[in-house]
Amino acid sequence: MKHVILPSAWRWDTEKFPRYFAELVFGRHCHDSAMLPVMGGLAPGEEKEGLKGTLPEGKFQVIKAKEKGTVLIVPGTDSTNRVLLMAGGGGGFRGSIGLDKGATTAKIIAWADAGNALDSGCAFAAILEPGQQVILIGDGRDGSFVVQFLFDGETVKKERFTPKEWSFVSGSNPNDSGEVL
Repeated sequence: MKHVILPSAWRWDTEKFPRYFAELVFGRHCHDSAMLPVMGGLAPGEEKEGLKGTLPEGKFQVIKAKEKGTVLIVPGTDSTNRVLLMAGGGGGFRGSIGLDKGATTAKIIAWADAGNALDSGCAFAAILEPGQQVILIGDGRDGSFVVQFLFDGETVKKERFTPKEWSFVSGSNPNDSGEVL
Protein backbone atom coordinates (compact mmCIF):
# COMPACT_ATOMS: atom_id res chain seq x y z
CA MET A 1 0.00 0.00 0.00
CA LYS A 2 1.16 3.50 -0.85
CA HIS A 3 0.63 6.61 1.26
CA VAL A 4 -0.22 10.00 -0.27
CA ILE A 5 -0.90 13.24 1.58
CA LEU A 6 -2.16 16.01 -0.67
CA PRO A 7 -1.89 19.57 0.67
CA SER A 8 -4.69 19.71 3.19
CA ALA A 9 -5.39 19.96 6.90
CA TRP A 10 -3.64 16.63 7.65
CA ARG A 11 -0.36 16.79 9.57
CA TRP A 12 1.95 14.44 11.50
CA ASP A 13 1.68 14.97 15.26
CA THR A 14 3.41 13.37 18.25
CA GLU A 15 2.19 15.70 21.01
CA LYS A 16 -0.14 13.22 22.74
CA PHE A 17 0.81 10.09 20.80
CA PRO A 18 1.96 9.38 17.21
CA ARG A 19 -0.88 10.17 14.82
CA TYR A 20 -2.00 11.90 11.69
CA PHE A 21 -4.30 14.70 12.72
CA ALA A 22 -6.63 17.03 10.84
CA GLU A 23 -8.17 19.99 12.63
CA LEU A 24 -10.57 22.40 10.97
CA VAL A 25 -11.39 25.64 12.77
CA PHE A 26 -13.68 28.33 11.37
CA GLY A 27 -14.47 30.78 14.13
CA ARG A 28 -15.22 30.15 17.78
CA HIS A 29 -17.83 27.38 17.57
CA CYS A 30 -17.24 25.90 14.13
CA HIS A 31 -14.62 23.18 14.36
CA ASP A 32 -14.10 19.47 13.79
CA SER A 33 -11.16 17.09 13.80
CA ALA A 34 -10.16 13.61 12.67
CA MET A 35 -7.18 11.46 13.47
CA LEU A 36 -5.49 8.21 12.58
CA PRO A 37 -3.29 6.82 15.38
CA VAL A 38 0.02 5.29 14.29
CA MET A 39 1.30 2.37 16.37
CA GLY A 40 4.43 0.24 16.60
CA GLY A 41 7.08 2.90 16.12
CA LEU A 42 6.06 3.79 12.56
CA ALA A 43 6.96 7.32 11.55
CA PRO A 44 6.86 9.26 8.30
CA GLY A 45 9.96 9.23 6.16
CA GLU A 46 11.72 12.07 4.43
CA GLU A 47 9.99 14.37 1.98
CA LYS A 48 9.07 12.39 -1.14
CA GLU A 49 8.08 14.04 -4.41
CA GLY A 50 7.36 17.27 -2.55
CA LEU A 51 5.02 15.56 -0.09
CA LYS A 52 5.96 15.66 3.57
CA GLY A 53 4.98 13.06 6.14
CA THR A 54 4.40 9.99 3.99
CA LEU A 55 4.85 6.49 5.36
CA PRO A 56 7.19 4.02 3.60
CA GLU A 57 5.46 2.15 0.80
CA GLY A 58 4.40 -1.41 1.63
CA LYS A 59 5.61 -1.22 5.25
CA PHE A 60 2.32 -0.39 6.99
CA GLN A 61 -1.22 -1.69 7.26
CA VAL A 62 -4.49 0.00 8.12
CA ILE A 63 -6.53 -2.08 10.57
CA LYS A 64 -9.70 -1.74 12.60
CA ALA A 65 -9.17 -2.70 16.24
CA LYS A 66 -11.40 -5.53 17.47
CA GLU A 67 -12.10 -4.05 20.90
CA LYS A 68 -13.31 -0.53 20.10
CA GLY A 69 -13.32 -0.45 16.31
CA THR A 70 -10.66 2.27 16.15
CA VAL A 71 -8.91 2.57 12.79
CA LEU A 72 -5.13 2.32 13.30
CA ILE A 73 -2.01 2.44 11.16
CA VAL A 74 0.36 -0.35 12.24
CA PRO A 75 3.64 -1.87 10.98
CA GLY A 76 3.23 -4.73 8.55
CA THR A 77 3.58 -5.76 4.96
CA ASP A 78 0.87 -4.72 2.52
CA SER A 79 1.92 -5.35 -1.07
CA THR A 80 -1.51 -4.61 -2.54
CA ASN A 81 -1.84 -1.89 -5.16
CA ARG A 82 -3.87 0.42 -2.93
CA VAL A 83 -3.27 3.89 -1.58
CA LEU A 84 -3.99 5.54 1.76
CA LEU A 85 -5.02 9.05 0.71
CA MET A 86 -5.19 11.96 3.14
CA ALA A 87 -6.63 15.05 1.51
CA GLY A 88 -9.34 17.64 1.81
CA GLY A 89 -10.97 20.61 0.21
CA GLY A 90 -12.59 23.94 0.84
CA GLY A 91 -15.95 25.35 -0.06
CA GLY A 92 -16.33 28.60 -1.92
CA PHE A 93 -16.94 31.96 -0.28
CA ARG A 94 -20.23 31.72 1.66
CA GLY A 95 -20.53 28.12 0.53
CA SER A 96 -20.06 24.56 1.69
CA ILE A 97 -18.34 21.32 0.73
CA GLY A 98 -19.27 17.71 1.36
CA LEU A 99 -18.81 14.12 0.28
CA ASP A 100 -20.88 12.72 -2.58
CA LYS A 101 -21.58 9.30 -1.04
CA GLY A 102 -23.27 8.01 -4.18
CA ALA A 103 -20.32 8.69 -6.47
CA THR A 104 -17.52 7.89 -3.97
CA THR A 105 -16.27 4.35 -4.46
CA ALA A 106 -13.31 4.44 -2.04
CA LYS A 107 -13.51 3.41 1.60
CA ILE A 108 -13.57 6.55 3.79
CA ILE A 109 -11.86 5.79 7.12
CA ALA A 110 -11.74 9.28 8.67
CA TRP A 111 -13.74 12.44 8.02
CA ALA A 112 -13.94 15.96 9.42
CA ASP A 113 -15.84 18.98 8.17
CA ALA A 114 -16.59 22.40 9.56
CA GLY A 115 -17.66 25.80 8.36
CA ASN A 116 -19.15 29.12 9.26
CA ALA A 117 -21.09 31.76 7.33
CA LEU A 118 -18.08 32.71 5.20
CA ASP A 119 -15.89 29.63 4.78
CA SER A 120 -15.93 25.84 5.02
CA GLY A 121 -13.63 22.88 4.61
CA CYS A 122 -13.27 19.14 4.94
CA ALA A 123 -10.49 16.63 5.50
CA PHE A 124 -10.68 12.90 4.83
CA ALA A 125 -8.60 9.75 4.84
CA ALA A 126 -9.57 7.01 2.41
CA ILE A 127 -8.27 3.73 1.04
CA LEU A 128 -8.47 3.57 -2.75
CA GLU A 129 -7.94 0.63 -5.07
CA PRO A 130 -7.15 1.25 -8.75
CA GLY A 131 -10.09 2.94 -10.45
CA GLN A 132 -11.72 4.06 -7.21
CA GLN A 133 -12.49 7.69 -6.44
CA VAL A 134 -13.54 10.17 -3.79
CA ILE A 135 -15.94 12.90 -4.93
CA LEU A 136 -16.47 16.20 -3.10
CA ILE A 137 -19.26 18.59 -4.05
CA GLY A 138 -18.93 22.24 -3.13
CA ASP A 139 -20.55 25.55 -3.76
CA GLY A 140 -20.08 29.20 -3.04
CA ARG A 141 -20.68 32.65 -4.37
CA ASP A 142 -18.77 31.75 -7.56
CA GLY A 143 -20.98 28.72 -8.25
CA SER A 144 -20.93 24.99 -7.69
CA PHE A 145 -18.03 22.62 -8.30
CA VAL A 146 -17.05 18.96 -8.09
CA VAL A 147 -13.60 17.73 -6.99
CA GLN A 148 -12.53 14.22 -8.01
CA PHE A 149 -9.65 12.28 -6.41
CA LEU A 150 -9.01 9.28 -8.68
CA PHE A 151 -6.42 6.53 -8.15
CA ASP A 152 -5.32 5.18 -11.53
CA GLY A 153 -3.10 2.45 -10.08
CA GLU A 154 0.02 4.63 -10.13
CA THR A 155 -0.89 8.09 -8.86
CA VAL A 156 -3.79 9.96 -7.32
CA LYS A 157 -5.16 12.58 -9.68
CA LYS A 158 -7.12 15.55 -8.37
CA GLU A 159 -9.39 17.38 -10.79
CA ARG A 160 -11.96 20.13 -10.35
CA PHE A 161 -15.06 20.31 -12.55
CA THR A 162 -18.10 22.52 -12.98
CA PRO A 163 -21.37 20.58 -12.56
CA LYS A 164 -21.88 20.69 -16.33
CA GLU A 165 -18.37 19.30 -17.00
CA TRP A 166 -18.87 16.64 -14.30
CA SER A 167 -22.18 15.46 -15.77
CA PHE A 168 -20.41 15.04 -19.13
CA VAL A 169 -17.38 13.23 -17.61
CA SER A 170 -19.32 10.97 -15.22
CA GLY A 171 -22.64 10.66 -16.97
CA SER A 172 -24.43 11.86 -13.81
CA ASN A 173 -25.66 15.09 -12.32
CA PRO A 174 -24.21 15.74 -8.81
CA ASN A 175 -27.08 18.10 -7.98
CA ASP A 176 -29.69 15.50 -8.90
CA SER A 177 -29.72 13.63 -5.60
CA GLY A 178 -33.43 13.43 -5.06
CA GLU A 179 -36.85 13.02 -6.55
CA VAL A 180 -38.59 16.08 -7.97
CA LEU A 181 -41.87 16.59 -6.13
